[in-house]
Amino acid sequence: MPDTGISFLESAYDQISTIYEDAFRAHYQHVQRVLDGITKDLSPKSRVLDIGSGTGRPVTDHFASHGHIVTGVDISLGMVDLARKKVPKAQFIHSPMTMFEPPAGEKYDVVIASHSLYHIPLAQIRSMILKFALWTKPGGIVVIGSSYRRQLLESHGYRFDSRGWAEGVSQDFLGHMFDGMTYGLETAWSGLLEQAGLQIVEIDRGEFTRDHEQHIDEPDRQFYFLARRGANNPLFGPYPLPENGEQPIESLGQGDTDAWTQLYTRLLPEHEVQAAISVFQATTAKQKILCVGAGTKGRGGTSKGNCVLIQI
Repeated sequence: MPDTGISFLESAYDQISTIYEDAFRAHYQHVQRVLDGITKDLSPKSRVLDIGSGTGRPVTDHFASHGHIVTGVDISLGMVDLARKKVPKAQFIHSPMTMFEPPAGEKYDVVIASHSLYHIPLAQIRSMILKFALWTKPGGIVVIGSSYRRQLLESHGYRFDSRGWAEGVSQDFLGHMFDGMTYGLETAWSGLLEQAGLQIVEIDRGEFTRDHEQHIDEPDRQFYFLARRGANNPLFGPYPLPENGEQPIESLGQGDTDAWTQLYTRLLPEHEVQAAISVFQATTAKQKILCVGAGTKGRGGTSKGNCVLIQI
């Protein structure tokens, strides 16, 4: 079985938590430079969300020590326990990032994910980037930190595709073999951020060698994207995501209905939407309409009223 599930990730990082900081001291100088640059432009007591906060250092600790209101989210209870001890001024939540929702619709001045998006597939990464944009105040900053070692990946048979992504990577990390990892080139990440309606204001690059992997010559190519959230843009959003695309239409919540409605109206010209609506309005009980990609839980032609639904 691939080691990709939430329970496996939590267990692995619980064990890694005690050695994590010592293993990555070399890259902290670059991270600190990025954090210093962000902090100098923040208003006092800004709200910061650290996704994949780990032990709380250096990211959460940095912002908390500068008087900001910081929330860290991590899948590992071991990491969260350590973080609460190391950074008592911050709040830490034990949760997978894909299941986290800000309390009471809270918005943040900074949402940062520092090297925490490797363990989810590209489809979920896209979803998370859009969520980060939605959780950020207009004028706020989304910060994404990532890295890759191309020669090492290719020596194990992995290739970056035409979009700049390498998916399904199996890799050892601090004595644990992780499956289903995702790596992206800078061009891939920049495209993803721009698709979410974020404006890239800076890319901070650096290289470091992992202290615990001295037998590997290729350094990590590390980069941080700083992207600003503007006001809602009629074309680029950010827009809400449907929570579940496999539910029957009649059981969709209001959030799902609104999200699907906005999605369809953005993807289709208005005259085409109106033409489709007029077809439905003119349909009699004896006619059938083929609805391809209707966003429902039908398989292979589930009939619903006067519409044959095909899931694609």
